[in-house]
Amino acid sequence: MPDHPAGFAPQSHARLMVGADLCFASTPVAGYSISMLMRQFLLTLGISGLAVATLVAASPLALAAASDWQDLGGGKARLIAAKDPVSGALDGVIEVRLDDGWKTYWRSPGSSGIAPEFDFSASRGSFVDHVNFPVPQHISAGEDRFYGYRGTVLFTFSGMAEMPDNELSLDMLIGVCEEICIPASAHLAIRADALDRSDPLAGRLVTMARSFLPEPADDRLKAVSAHRADDRIVVEIEGEVPEGETVAGIVWQAGGWNSDPVPAERQGDGSYRLSVPLHGNDTGGDMPPAGWHYTLLVESGDGKVARAVEGRIAASQ
Repeated sequence: MPDHPAGFAPQSHARLMVGADLCFASTPVAGYSISMLMRQFLLTLGISGLAVATLVAASPLALAAASDWQDLGGGKARLIAAKDPVSGALDGVIEVRLDDGWKTYWRSPGSSGIAPEFDFSASRGSFVDHVNFPVPQHISAGEDRFYGYRGTVLFTFSGMAEMPDNELSLDMLIGVCEEICIPASAHLAIRADALDRSDPLAGRLVTMARSFLPEPADDRLKAVSAHRADDRIVVEIEGEVPEGETVAGIVWQAGGWNSDPVPAERQGDGSYRLSVPLHGNDTGGDMPPAGWHYTLLVESGDGKVARAVEGRIAASQ
């Protein structure tokens, strides 16, 4: 099992209020253009309106390293990246902008959904470590309920450009849904000459996008132990969960996440217990040496995801 699954990168970052209409960072972006989000983000940093207007006008997003837009059938997608000129470190965003009324899935898409897939293997002279998924929404579509996104979704990634003549190349597959769901594919690429001219605005965009990721697990909410019990993984959870809110979780096992977040049961002492079915090759035996990675979602009484955390249950626990 790898040190971390694709789309899993716990890190320290502050929660961010991005304008009155966007709620907290745990709520995904919907219906806002990147230029609007960038403007709101800079204002939250205390930069004056005049300075923001000057920065946005002087450094429009078109100067950043960005691919062309590709049509998805119910939206469009593009690749945005910035390269550190000294170290060659890459940071970027896969921007998916869905049409009104269209939706897409989180990395745990339920039993019949299509989880987004991001393949950078065709890149030349560069590589990408992992792609990070922002906090999802709980979406109702007819009788179906699943975790996913509406509006604009920002998937962040990081990597390294190892050779001067490099190209960042992404093949992606994503399910887009209106009344029915269809698989959509796109090929996105940024050439070396564009990466070498990367504008600092791209880096600021990545900083903003990372504020929409799950928080790293800490004493406010975390898994404290896990063990196998017959055909299940039992996870003990401790933390602060407000009255009326519930906890659900997913666990990485056998090369994938369990298909749907499983509700955790509240215990008499205020802790929670998550019991996740084993699947695939993860049957029997001891806990894997690297432990299990997990994501916990805290939902309010109206079914909205109010908070999300990610962590790893070490094998020694």
